[in-house]
Amino acid sequence: MSSIKWKKRSLLSSRLRKYQIDAIETSLKYIKSDSTDQALIKMPTGTGKTFVIGVLSCFISGCNNVLVVSPSSAIRDHLYDELNEKLWKKMNIDVYHGKSIYELYPNNVDEILNQRAEKRVYVSTIQGLTKMKAEKPELFNSLKDSIDLILFDEGHKEPANTWSDTIRSIGTKTVLFTATPIRNDYQIFTIDETYYYNYSIKEAIDEEMIRVPYFKFIDQENFSSNKEKIHDFINQVTILRWNFINENNYEPKVIIRFQTFEDLNIGIEYLFEKEENAVGIHDQFKDTKDDKYRFKTVPRNNDAIYWLAQDKLVEGIDDSKFAILAIYGSFNNTRSLIQQIGRVLRIDNNATSLKNSWVVARTEDSSQEVEWNSYIDFETNNAEENKLPIINFKNHFNDFLSNQPDYIYGSNRFLKKLNLDTEYDFDESKLYYKMPLRVNIFSLKEGTTFDYDVLYHQIVKQKEHSNEFVLREHKDPNEDKGIYIYSKYSNSSILSTESFVEVQLGLFFLWIDESFLFFYDTNNYIPNCILEIAEPVSNSKLQYLFNDSTEFTEVTLKNGLISQNNIHRRVINARNMKNMAPDFTDKYNFCTTITGTVEEDNSKNRRYIGFSNSRVSDSSSYVLLIDYLDWIKEIADKIKIEDGQINDFFTRYAPVVDTPERTQPILITFNLSEFDGYIVDSNEEKVQVKDENYRIEDNKFVLKIGQGEIQTNLFFDGKKYKLAFEDNANVNNYKITYFENEEFTIRNETLISFLNRFQYFHIVTTDGAHIYYRNEFFKCEIPTEANYLDPIFNEYQLKEDKIINSEKGTLTEVRQEWTEESLFYLVSSLGAELEDSELKKALTDMKYLICTDLNTEIADFVGLDTDNKRIYFIHCKAKKAKYSASVFQDICSQIIKNLDYVHPQSNRDPDDLETWNNDWKREKVTRNRVIKGTGDATEIWNLIKEYQRIPDSITYVWGLTAKMFSLQEYKRQKNLGVAQAPEIIQIDYILMNTWAAVQSVGARFKFFFDKKA
Repeated sequence: MSSIKWKKRSLLSSRLRKYQIDAIETSLKYIKSDSTDQALIKMPTGTGKTFVIGVLSCFISGCNNVLVVSPSSAIRDHLYDELNEKLWKKMNIDVYHGKSIYELYPNNVDEILNQRAEKRVYVSTIQGLTKMKAEKPELFNSLKDSIDLILFDEGHKEPANTWSDTIRSIGTKTVLFTATPIRNDYQIFTIDETYYYNYSIKEAIDEEMIRVPYFKFIDQENFSSNKEKIHDFINQVTILRWNFINENNYEPKVIIRFQTFEDLNIGIEYLFEKEENAVGIHDQFKDTKDDKYRFKTVPRNNDAIYWLAQDKLVEGIDDSKFAILAIYGSFNNTRSLIQQIGRVLRIDNNATSLKNSWVVARTEDSSQEVEWNSYIDFETNNAEENKLPIINFKNHFNDFLSNQPDYIYGSNRFLKKLNLDTEYDFDESKLYYKMPLRVNIFSLKEGTTFDYDVLYHQIVKQKEHSNEFVLREHKDPNEDKGIYIYSKYSNSSILSTESFVEVQLGLFFLWIDESFLFFYDTNNYIPNCILEIAEPVSNSKLQYLFNDSTEFTEVTLKNGLISQNNIHRRVINARNMKNMAPDFTDKYNFCTTITGTVEEDNSKNRRYIGFSNSRVSDSSSYVLLIDYLDWIKEIADKIKIEDGQINDFFTRYAPVVDTPERTQPILITFNLSEFDGYIVDSNEEKVQVKDENYRIEDNKFVLKIGQGEIQTNLFFDGKKYKLAFEDNANVNNYKITYFENEEFTIRNETLISFLNRFQYFHIVTTDGAHIYYRNEFFKCEIPTEANYLDPIFNEYQLKEDKIINSEKGTLTEVRQEWTEESLFYLVSSLGAELEDSELKKALTDMKYLICTDLNTEIADFVGLDTDNKRIYFIHCKAKKAKYSASVFQDICSQIIKNLDYVHPQSNRDPDDLETWNNDWKREKVTRNRVIKGTGDATEIWNLIKEYQRIPDSITYVWGLTAKMFSLQEYKRQKNLGVAQAPEIIQIDYILMNTWAAVQSVGARFKFFFDKKA
C-alpha cells in the first residue's frame, strides 16, 4: 500500500501533540505493512485519541472508505459530531478533507451505499454491524468489499465473540483504540506487537496532559435506613464540591455513580428536593419526555451540575468540566473503575490551570484507591518494558515446559517429561493418553454437510479465543475420528490481589459415525460450531443405554408446572428406584438426569446420563485411550439401534413427545441461579436475571436483567424456540464471562446466545399440558388409565365356593376360633382355604404370628419369618361398599398412624404389649392371640425388632381386604378413562400416599383384593 500518505501533514501536525503524532505514525506503518493482525493504539482517556481517529479517517490518501466503529450509540453520535465539524473547530483549522461522513444503521445501509460520494467515512456501532451481517448479508458484503480501513474506538471490546467475528470477517486493516486494553474474560486480541503504541497514563500525568486524581473518603455512621445513608452521602458530596471550588477556584461538574437503580432513584429525588441542578440517567426511567431530572440516555448540552448514573457515564462523555467523581457502591471490576475515573481527568484547553480532580468514596469502599494505584503500577511497568498488557500464552507454555524436571516418579513408575517433538500416529497414541469414560452425543441436523477437518479447525479457533492452544493432533487415518491435546491457562483461583498463571493440559475427542457426532472435552466445553450442525441426541436414544436389569439409584426430576409455590427440582436417591413408591404426580415431572447400573462383562458398572446435554458418563476415573475407544464403540452401537428397548421405569414420568400441534408459548421461566456472579453487563458489572414466571403475549415478554427491563421476542422455528432482544443493541450488553461445571463450560458468551444454544429455559404451551425444556417437549398430565399401583396390587382366591363375608366373622356364638367366612380366620388358618398364592406362602412360612387386634392396635396381625428374614404387619378390612373411598381411607389411615412401630430404628413399644399374652376376646368368641410360635409377647416383639435391623431383612405392610370390589373391577374402571367413577381417583390418591408413607419407613406395601368380591 505504497500510496498511503498523510495529507495536510504540516498543518495538522502543528495542532497535535507529539504522542498523537506518534500514534498516527504507528498506524501508518501498520496500514502500509503486510500484517494480517490488528494494530493497537493505547491512550488514556482525555488525551485526545479522537484527534488521531479524525486524522486517520479523513486525511490518509489511499484509505478512501473508512469504517469507524464504536460500542455504543452515545459514542457513535459523539464521533459523528466530532468528525463532521467539532473536531476541526477544536483544532482551529479550516480545511476540507474531501470525504462524506455518514452515520450508518441497519435500516439506512441500503440508502447510504447508493450515495454518489466516492470517499466516505462510515460511523456505526458494532451492534449495528452485527445486525446487518445477520439480517442483511448481501448489503453487509457490499459494505465489507468497499472498506479500506477500520478504526475501532473502545477497542478493548473487539474480542467479544460475535463482535470479533463481525469485524474480522471484513478482512481489512483494523486499528484498535482504547485506554484499557484489558479484559475480565479470557478472550484474546490479535495484536501485531510491532504496531502497538502505548502512551501510558503515568506519562500523561507526568506531562500534565491529564489531571491527577486524589481520593477523598467519607465516614458514615450507622443509619437506620439506606435512604438516610444516601442522603448523608449526597450532603457530604455537595460540601466537598464547595471545598473544591474554594481550593481550586474552579466550579466542577460532579458525576455520582450508584451501584443500583434503586439507590440512584433515591439520590435524584433527594437532589430534586434540595433544588440542586441535577440529572439522573438510567434505562429504567420511564415517561422522561417532559422530565428535566430523569433521562434514559445521556442528554446533550445540559448545564446540570450533578450527573447521577449507574453505568451510563462510564464511557462516551468527554466534558472537561467534570472534575469530581463520587462513588456510592464500589465497582465489581477494575477496568470499569478506570474508565469511570477517566471521565474526570480531561483537561480543558481553555483552563489548563486545574491539574487535579477528586474521587470521593465511602471509607468502606477504600479498596477502589488500592485498585487504582495497582493500575498505575501496572501501566508504569508495561510502559518501561514497552510490552503489550496481554500475555502471549503460546510462548509461556514453552517456558513452563522447559522448567519441568526431565523425570519424575509417579503412578508407580518413572515418567519422562513431555516432549512435543515426539510424534505418534493414531494407533500409537492409544497407549499414551488417558481419559474418563464420558462423552456428549449429538445427532447431525438433517441435510447437514460439512468437512471433518473444517469442523476441527473451527473448534481450534474457538479454543484459541479462550487461550487454549492445541499441542498435538492424532487423527485416525481410516475414519473421521481424532484425539487432540491442548494447553489451558488460568489464574490461580485462591489468589485475590496477586496472580499465578496455572498451566493445565486437556484433550478433546471428536468422532463422526454415520449421523451421530461424539465429542468429549476434559474441560466440559461444547463449541458453538458443533451445535450449529448437530443437536443433542434424543432422550429415547439415551434410554437405550440402560437395560431391563438396570437398578436406578438416582434421578433428578424437573417439575413441569411453572409456579412459585411448588418444588422446581429435586434429586432422589435409593438403592433401587424401581422399588420406590411412585408419586401420583410423577407424570407432572420429567427426568433430566439419571444414574443406574449396567451389567457388562459379568460386572455391574455405574452409568450417568444427563438428558439435557446428552452426556453419558460411566466413570470419572481415567482409562487408557485404547479402552475408551472400545467403550465408545459399544455406546455408539446401542445409540444407532433404530428401535431399542426402553426400561419400563421411564414410563413413571412425563414422556418425551413429538412437537405438539399448538406450540404457542404462554409462560417462560429461567432458573439461572447457578450463574449468579457470572452474568455481567456491558461494563462487566455483575447482574442477575430475575427468577420469575414471565407471561408471554403475542410472542413477547419483558425480561428483567439487573436493574433493566428488556423487551424480548420468542418464536418457534419448527424444532426449537429462539429468543431475541427486540433491540439488537442489547445482545452484547449481557454475557456470561467464564462459567464451568460438570455439564458445560461457558466462555464469554452472550446471554442470549447461551440461552438459545442450550435451550436453557422452561416453557409452557397454550394447552397447559405440553412443556418444553432443553430441546424436548414433554406431556405433563396424569393419564386416566394410569397403572401406577400395579406393583402393590395382589389378589387371593378362596377354594371352591368359599367366600369372605366379614372382617372378624360371627361373634354371637361361643367359639375359640373366628368363623370361616372371616378375614381373621383366613389369616389364623394360615390360608388353609386359599389357592396357592403369595399370601398363602407367606402365612405358611411365618414362624411367629400374633393377633394384635386391640382398640389401639398397631396392626391386626404381626408375623415373623425367621428363615427368610421377613416381617409382616397385616391390616384387615371387609366391608361391602361399591367404590367406597372412605373404606380405603379407614384401612390406610390405620396403616399410616402406626408406621412409627414399623420403622426398624424405632424403640417405641406398643402401648398394650403385655395384653398380647392374653386371649383375644370379643362378645362370645375367645381366641389365643399367639397363632404360631412360642414365647412372651415382649420377647417376640424384641425378636421382631432384632430381625428388622438385619440389613437384608424386608418388612411388609399389608392391606388385606374382602367384600370390596375386585382388582378386576378396579382395572375395568381405569380403562373407562375420563368416564371412571370419581371415587376411583380418590382411591388412587389414598393408596399412592399410603404407599409412599410406608416406603418412607423402609417397608414394602402390598394391597390384597379378594378375587371373588
